Amino acid sequence: MKKLIILFFLLYGVVCGQTSTHEKPVSLIIDIPLLSINENTQKTMPALDMKKIEKEEKEREEDGIFRFGFIHEVSLNLNNSGEWLELPNGDKIWRLQIYCPNATSINLIYDSFWIPESAKFFIYSNDYQYQLGAFTSTNNRGKKEDNEGFATGLIYSDNITLEYFVPKEVEDVGIISISNIVHGYRNIDFTDRSDRGFGDSWKNGININCWAGTDWQKEKNAVVKIVSYNNCFTGSLVNTTADANSNHHYVYTAAHCLDNNIRNWLFYWHYESPGCSNPESEPYRVPTKGATVVAKQSGLYYSTDFALVEIDNDPSEEWDIIPYYLGWDNTNNHRYCTIIHHPAGDIKKITSSGYFETDPLLIKSYEWMFTHAPITDTILQGGSSGSPLLNANHKLIGHHKLSLPVCGQLPCSHPSHFYWAYRSGRFSVAWAGMDPNTSNSTNRVRDWLDPLNLNPTTWEGRSVCQQTIKLHYLYPQPLFHAVEKIISRQIIQSEVTTTYKAGEEIVLEDGFHAEAGSNFHAKIEEYTECIPPPRAKSSSQNNGENEEFAFQESKSQSMQHQFSYEFNLHPNPNPGTFQIETNFPLSEISQLKITNTLGLTVYETQKLSSNEIQLPNSVSGLYFVVMVLKDGTVLTQKMMVQR
Repeated sequence: MKKLIILFFLLYGVVCGQTSTHEKPVSLIIDIPLLSINENTQKTMPALDMKKIEKEEKEREEDGIFRFGFIHEVSLNLNNSGEWLELPNGDKIWRLQIYCPNATSINLIYDSFWIPESAKFFIYSNDYQYQLGAFTSTNNRGKKEDNEGFATGLIYSDNITLEYFVPKEVEDVGIISISNIVHGYRNIDFTDRSDRGFGDSWKNGININCWAGTDWQKEKNAVVKIVSYNNCFTGSLVNTTADANSNHHYVYTAAHCLDNNIRNWLFYWHYESPGCSNPESEPYRVPTKGATVVAKQSGLYYSTDFALVEIDNDPSEEWDIIPYYLGWDNTNNHRYCTIIHHPAGDIKKITSSGYFETDPLLIKSYEWMFTHAPITDTILQGGSSGSPLLNANHKLIGHHKLSLPVCGQLPCSHPSHFYWAYRSGRFSVAWAGMDPNTSNSTNRVRDWLDPLNLNPTTWEGRSVCQQTIKLHYLYPQPLFHAVEKIISRQIIQSEVTTTYKAGEEIVLEDGFHAEAGSNFHAKIEEYTECIPPPRAKSSSQNNGENEEFAFQESKSQSMQHQFSYEFNLHPNPNPGTFQIETNFPLSEISQLKITNTLGLTVYETQKLSSNEIQLPNSVSGLYFVVMVLKDGTVLTQKMMVQR
């Protein structure tokens, strides 16, 4: 019998994707001596010449390149730096600190990387607010003597610690050799303007889940933010004529974004806000790593400037990734376009040529071009490079290349007399190549996207028919539909409506929470889109097993009680000391727990004798206050600590 299993748990767990094991560093679990600070254990990078960098950035951004960091060339490894410590039980730990003055972030490139089985590698900010790891033998590429190196993501701090743990039974210590330290001088999730905050990268920026993006919920899942060395840009998954029978996963982007680091590119999926407003804290980033170039046409100004890369991993096999493969149209009969992109590396935005001007798309040789005024409203930015242009049928017709300011009225010294000219590569040119008579498979996409040699002018997009969907931090979509099972540890945020549909089972595990004001529905229902005709079954045949759970009240409440429990925090934000106000006796509380955004518990009590609480050693940031009452009611409030 099909079943719907709803298991409500109370704690906010640490859950992430499968690029690493996402466990706590060993130094947080066991009591070990602090790292000795000397020139061998702490490597300090030179301070940056920001005047020189700002001058270089103006030139780069005119070419559609968004750089967020400076690359320091180094040679740091387990033998020439850091400190080894042997624990009483025979285990060993190696640690190294890296300090980049005034850095907004630090990420690392490794020329050689190999971890033996059972060993673990971690990276974290010195306040433990940001952590990566554990990286293990599953992250190895190639054999120890002939490996392909590695790259790790951004830590938002100017001071980080590397920690390598080797159990006593492991004789081989492995290889961790750092060749480059990327010293971030602007957060890729912020603009470089001090008067703007998180997610506010330009005036007319529309978040993908706002009103303009409601018709693009499938297509948005094809668009991905790409981080390479010290720059970021956008790409999109594209379908092939083999459809679900294809075992290749191609991402379409801009050739001028290519570099020698493609094997270590990081692909961040579903990096977006759940609604129109920008989130208070950075959205969870779901990463996969690595790709190979299969076709390209280089030349930012004198070609279509496309690149087709094959990513190393099937994204549907990872936690929290619900991919979509874009359909495409290699004709040129298109009037307007919609663009889904990551401007300046920001959260996912949506832009349309039709929203801002009446002129249609113009064909210019190998390009699409459209315009926008005034110059003070920057719609597409560095970081938007490679983002897909989609026609009215939601098909790929090109990709963004660069934005150029053009003087349309004298005098050209006045900003209002300029307009933006947006130049984009045409998919039709990338399909056949710049010269169809001489092109080969490495400078056109036809050979890769049409493996069946059908030579169509258009092709439909494809949703992935997933047997099991596993959800952790992914922002809720309106609908998740799995053939068999959905396993969820999500937080369904206030004012968000989300429906889970699965053919066999829905399991809500430790960490799942539907906030007050949200609407959550769970249904057992066949996924007919995955069953080709004539074997399609009616989705209405559910044997009466559908159940719905709606969290629609303005305040949290128990499912067994009509009384509405409430509590508030004062002040909020606060410096770490605050008061709890309730409309019920404190004696009704059976547990109070406060966790940070990493899921780490910073405060916990089974009995609240006073309504005043002081967090010990708390750092600035977002926290979750979870209150469990004796009758099973769970209440949650967000709290911001500002020190």
